[in-house]
Amino acid sequence: FNNSICTPDVSVNGNDVATDMGILATQTLEVDAGDIDVEFDLAFISLCTALDTTFTVACGDTVVVEFTGI
Repeated sequence: FNNSICTPDVSVNGNDVATDMGILATQTLEVDAGDIDVEFDLAFISLCTALDTTFTVACGDTVVVEFTGI
């Protein structure tokens, strides 16, 4: 979920899932259980701060990642 004024590129486990993700946009993705790397990349000059994080999920888990840009 992009809850910021910025439009990040989003990747999960190195695979692009959204380019220039719009403000208040939501992206849903099913993944296998295990460690999941999520990256919100921004343009070189941006008002927001990029986010890289890793989650460990089990089968059937639901995870919501909110990008606030701060």
